[in-house]
Amino acid sequence: MQVHVGESPYIDVSSGELWINVLHESLKHGLAPKSWTDYLYLTVGGTLSNAGVSGQTFRHGPQINNVRNLEIVTGRGELFNCSSEENPDLFYGALGGLGQFGIITRARIDLEKAPKMVCKNSNPFKSES
Repeated sequence: MQVHVGESPYIDVSSGELWINVLHESLKHGLAPKSWTDYLYLTVGGTLSNAGVSGQTFRHGPQINNVRNLEIVTGRGELFNCSSEENPDLFYGALGGLGQFGIITRARIDLEKAPKMVCKNSNPFKSES
């Protein structure tokens, strides 16, 4: 995973990475994904293949609305980079496409500034006993 900070922050991540790990890595920079699943122990590629609808959808849309770029392997074994500008048919077909157009292997996901109450605790999902 690699976090890119700036005016329009994002994270580049392998599709097999769990959302909980994406959140932890982005929180190190005071950032968080704009939209994530309600259960964080799912893979990035899995939820992006299924649209990624969650309780946060009302604010930023489903997860697939917050992806800038994908790397996809097609059924023919061809590797493509795609986005809304580069191979857009494959990009939009793969997002929420249940693997019918190819397998997502990497994704570039939009980030936003994390709420202060989340940043104060480096692991907001760890229960304190």
